[in-house]
Amino acid sequence: APTEVNHRSSRSHAICELQLEDSQGVVRIVDLAGSERSQDTHQHSAERMQEAKDVNWSLGCLRECVRCCAAAAKAKAKAKAAATRSSPPQQAPPFRRCRLTMLLRECFEPGSHCVWLVHLAPTSLNLGATR
Repeated sequence: APTEVNHRSSRSHAICELQLEDSQGVVRIVDLAGSERSQDTHQHSAERMQEAKDVNWSLGCLRECVRCCAAAAKAKAKAKAAATRSSPPQQAPPFRRCRLTMLLRECFEPGSHCVWLVHLAPTSLNLGATR
């Protein structure tokens, strides 16, 4: 459904999963809905407001999972640089908080590889929303 920020918005996330037979790998192509600030949604119906809340919640959950993985990688590198035999235990990514991160949980496992392509609004008007 269109929004005040994007008139061609689908207000949903999309995940396409490709199983690779030869390498027994998986490629996931994920298109995430953009977040909306409440000031940009003041004329939305209750249904559209709930959609915006749900999208923002799932993006926040994804952000926390990414932060957790980044912190674990940083701690592992620090332990390796200090030549210690073991690194302190790390918190598991909170992927169970929402359906989006549950579907992407394999991306947060050690040894997984992810490439992020991000489309950001190129204007200074949207700088506050682009974090």
